[in-house]
Amino acid sequence: MERTNRNNRRRNRRVDRLSSLPDDILIGIISLLPLQLAITTGTLSRRWRGLWSNTTCIDITVHDTDTYKLLVLNPLNNTIRQITSPFIHSFSIDFVGSFNLDFWAPCMDIIIRDVCNRNVHQLKVTWCNPETRSMYTLPSVIFQTQSLVSMELGSKGRAYYYYYRDWQFPYDCDAINLPNLKILTIYFALEFKTLKWIEKLIKFCPSLEKLSLNCFERKFYTSLESYKIVINARNLEYLAISAPKSLTFSFEEEPIVLRETKIEFTDLFEGQADKEKLTKFYEAISKVRILTLDISTVDTLSTPVFICYSAHF
Repeated sequence: MERTNRNNRRRNRRVDRLSSLPDDILIGIISLLPLQLAITTGTLSRRWRGLWSNTTCIDITVHDTDTYKLLVLNPLNNTIRQITSPFIHSFSIDFVGSFNLDFWAPCMDIIIRDVCNRNVHQLKVTWCNPETRSMYTLPSVIFQTQSLVSMELGSKGRAYYYYYRDWQFPYDCDAINLPNLKILTIYFALEFKTLKWIEKLIKFCPSLEKLSLNCFERKFYTSLESYKIVINARNLEYLAISAPKSLTFSFEEEPIVLRETKIEFTDLFEGQADKEKLTKFYEAISKVRILTLDISTVDTLSTPVFICYSAHF
């Protein structure tokens, strides 16, 4: 009897219970993994082979040392084509470290268009420290993908010098059609055309609830003290701003009632704060429930204007 029990326990330990799960559950597990790791699950057993191609979540992190491996030995766009799911829940590609943006641009265009054509819900395309002096234009299909609910775009790096260029909006894009977009995060440089395009983008996202604007100023750039971003978002609940003091913000309709606001105004290079415009902006959001201010932002306040339930400094 004891020998039989031991044999049964050994047999149970050898049973691959995970692989016995239905395909839908296994695909759900694979969809939680970064793409490169998801592909390697095919080596676990025959049961797992090819399941990664049904993933609905694509998460890619590209390091500076991955360029040769991904683009020459194993083209990334061909890998994306092997994914058979007609629907993509989330797509994220993040370039870490310095890389050649011009070299990657054609591959990025193919991948982004493919993903947008599969009714993607969440889209993230970000990078740091591109080694280029040309501009990468985002595909216009991004701004016409009606299925998008969340979008994060831009360069997280701080390429301060003006002659280092990285990306721009598709200025030839006549129509923006993002009726379901609720979350928008943008990293951008302080440039007039970019500011006006952001205003246009926000205006044509009628369902927008959460907005994060992260602006950095390039050295030797002409002062933009006379420019601002007008935010036109009636359903906005959350607003986060990180920007030079030389860039001011206002709202199409004032006052605006927000649940939470986070503000960080930096003092880079020669930029000067327009305290009158800043105070007017603070007054417009004075009924916010939760407020977080950077200490340098607090210094620009000449008078207390906030009536809020919770404030953090």
